[in-house]
Amino acid sequence: MLAAEAVPHDADAPKASPAPRAASARPTISIVLPTYGRPMKVERFMRYHRDVFAASKHSLEFVIHDDCTPDETPEIIADWMKIDDRIRYVRHDKNKGFRPNFLGAMRAARGKYAIYAGNDDLLIPEIVEKYIDRLEADKSIGVIHAPWFLLDETKNNKIFGTSWPLETEKRFGKGQHGDCMDYMLSAHVFPEWFIVRTDLIPEILATHGSQAYHFFAHLAHALMRTDVLFAPEPFAIVTAMSRGDVQVGNRETLEGWDEYRGGLEYFASFFTRDAYASPDGVPSLARRMQDFTNVRMGVALRLHLMHRNWLTAWHLHRRLLAYGIVGLDDNAAAEAMTLAAMESVVIEYQRANLKTIIATEKVFAMMREVINMPAGMRLICDTDADSEAIMADEICGFAHFGSPPTSAVAGRHSVLDVAAVIRRFEAP
Repeated sequence: MLAAEAVPHDADAPKASPAPRAASARPTISIVLPTYGRPMKVERFMRYHRDVFAASKHSLEFVIHDDCTPDETPEIIADWMKIDDRIRYVRHDKNKGFRPNFLGAMRAARGKYAIYAGNDDLLIPEIVEKYIDRLEADKSIGVIHAPWFLLDETKNNKIFGTSWPLETEKRFGKGQHGDCMDYMLSAHVFPEWFIVRTDLIPEILATHGSQAYHFFAHLAHALMRTDVLFAPEPFAIVTAMSRGDVQVGNRETLEGWDEYRGGLEYFASFFTRDAYASPDGVPSLARRMQDFTNVRMGVALRLHLMHRNWLTAWHLHRRLLAYGIVGLDDNAAAEAMTLAAMESVVIEYQRANLKTIIATEKVFAMMREVINMPAGMRLICDTDADSEAIMADEICGFAHFGSPPTSAVAGRHSVLDVAAVIRRFEAP
């Protein structure tokens, strides 16, 4: 099946299929789905994977952990469980967050091999089977990593490339952390999509806080126990650009650059004291890890601009300048600085618990088109017929540009001069 053909259309209700395996037999494959929200994606996930794996020579189970979703996900899974006894479903009584949900779901896998997938992601069965056969034939390999196809939901589910380039296999034996790190930094690898022997999961997958990106930590643990193979063919199609909500992977790209560096540092701790590190090895390694992080900061900068997160984008631009990297040209930087200043005005008023911003006509015209107003806040022009009544009735934020407001306004309300805020953002 071509990757582009692996993207299904949403359909209606579950339909019966041939009887699944006996419940007591250990399956070969555990397809693991930690999920929260997006019930229609869960519906598509189940329909697609039951269909494309129907002819598989390998038995499988679905391990679904629902992180207390406040929607119809339980009802959808209950309908599927009526026709397929391979589904094992757990619903948490309170929301735990992605990483604890991921970890619990992976540890619940009973198959010989486990594969994690998000609720908007799709596995490619023939490549999965190829890698399972490889694991069956070579018991010294415990984990297979691969790049993944990138899908853009905003462009009719177009596949626009892969996550990172790999032309031939890369295999690393137990303890070869230094060589593996060299490869990851050179190819800009993220070890997120993998097939793992479930017997190794207790020793590989562990709880990690926000200081270290957990997939780098898992790989570091894996190389203490087993050989790891990086294979060139993607076995998954992953939503890189989502329509509507911001999914976990997008959010990590937007916010996780410091976690990426923390994950690399954690990984490097497994080898920097051994013979791999030459006298200048640690400083060189530190530069390479920072270069890796800078690339991720540049990606995040572009995404934040796309999402109109002006203040975060501006700070990323300034941070990259510290390393001699120009994230934005002069014209784009000047525009981003102005927009960041206006957003900072809104944030300052939000933190002061003010519900209304009254803006002079010039500021109102700039803000209303380009600034994401927080939920529960409203922006009103000072020429609006109701603005005087609103200012008389409640304490408001007042935003102007250069010309000071009347003393009555200044005496009662919180006043910020956007022009002065912009000057605060200026730098040589």
